[in-house]
Amino acid sequence: MGTQIETETLSEVLALIDQANTLLERLGTQRIYIVAKFDTRECLSGRPFRKIESVQTKFRVPDADRL
Repeated sequence: MGTQIETETLSEVLALIDQANTLLERLGTQRIYIVAKFDTRECLSGRPFRKIESVQTKFRVPDADRL
């Protein structure tokens, strides 16, 4: 099982991992196991937002405004 996270920069995702680890430590978690894989690409700013728009467009009912 895993969670996919997309950010604009590597430092953003590393900070998020650090925040999650810190929270789990504060909650008293005795063992935290973190596995991370990174797929980085250049010049794809705003990609997560474009993905959301693409899904919304594909699931939009034609002529939905008329209903």
